[in-house]
Amino acid sequence: MPLQVPGVAPQIGAAPPGAPIPLTTMKTLLLDLGTRTGWAVLEDGLILNSGTLLLATEDALAHQRRAGQERTFDVRFARLYAFISQQVKDGTSRVVFEDVLFSN
Repeated sequence: MPLQVPGVAPQIGAAPPGAPIPLTTMKTLLLDLGTRTGWAVLEDGLILNSGTLLLATEDALAHQRRAGQERTFDVRFARLYAFISQQVKDGTSRVVFEDVLFSN
């Protein structure tokens, strides 16, 4: 029996409960967002690569705050964007992440 989450609507086009889910060859980037972002690249159910990406050091964040740039140019966003862009160039076609808010 598939997992049913109360209060969460199924995705549009999702398979009905109990239907087999076909394997795809879609390369997926999984992200656990934070200043230290965990990541993994999966394809066909296999982990191709994984690691931790340091988006900013404490010194870089302090410098950013002193310069008044924490809302105009967050170094964490720029580094995350560059990382995702490179993964897309390398063939990633889907990005999955948890919904979080960065905090200082």
